[in-house]
Amino acid sequence: MAVGAANGRVVAHVSLDRAFMLNRRGEVSHIVKSPAGSIVTNVAFRPGTCTAYFTESESGHELEASAPPPAA
Repeated sequence: MAVGAANGRVVAHVSLDRAFMLNRRGEVSHIVKSPAGSIVTNVAFRPGTCTAYFTESESGHELEASAPPPAA
């Protein structure tokens, strides 16, 4: 799990081949599905941005996704 801009969160799910982006209220706002494999782990935000980085452990790929900007 990682905390990003405006307290948004991303949770990597190790057995569902995806990560869930949550809003400030903890509701799923977006789903990022891995195009590389089925074991999504280790998530972090690039400091000061809405870009999240993931590790896909089955294939060893590093994945990147842009989160939508926080709502005003």
